[in-house]
Amino acid sequence: MARRFTPGSSDKVSWSGGLLLYNQTAASLCGWFRSPATTGTAPFGLFLQQADFNIIVMVNQLVTGADDGKFEVLWRTPSAIVQFAGTTVWDDDAWHRILVVRRNSSPYVELYVDGVSDGSSTTDPLTNATAATDQYWGINDGITVGAWNGQLAKCAFTAGSALTPAQADDFLLRGVLPNNPLRQWL
Repeated sequence: MARRFTPGSSDKVSWSGGLLLYNQTAASLCGWFRSPATTGTAPFGLFLQQADFNIIVMVNQLVTGADDGKFEVLWRTPSAIVQFAGTTVWDDDAWHRILVVRRNSSPYVELYVDGVSDGSSTTDPLTNATAATDQYWGINDGITVGAWNGQLAKCAFTAGSALTPAQADDFLLRGVLPNNPLRQWL
């Protein structure tokens, strides 16, 4: 069953404690998403985990400018930053699979949609172990401005290994993770 977020509301899924993605050199974030044509002035956040303004993992769907409808990935520690926008618009109101992978070698962070690479970075974002202050699925503008304009289903993240698109699909389609404990799921 999918979770629909109400645009303009404070609707979001939040949690405390648990695994920190920005403390990992191998991690994966995946799920199903569906997004109608985007509107507004702030990016819609599919996922956010942060400890401070300079310690963050965020996946946004952009809503303004030339990158409208594309996903942006931000993976930052106080020592390094990775930030890039994907190459494809994903606001077609159809269901898609998303996978963001953190690796310990280049490309260090990569975005996949429907099993195909949609952007990556050769910069190492490094790690940081500071406790998270904010952790959300489906938000607007990073914190609380409003809800993401779409739906999410079977979202999860793992630590200790960088899933391949085929392994992420095994989880999203069949509920199977290869020798990898599930750390958090929605």
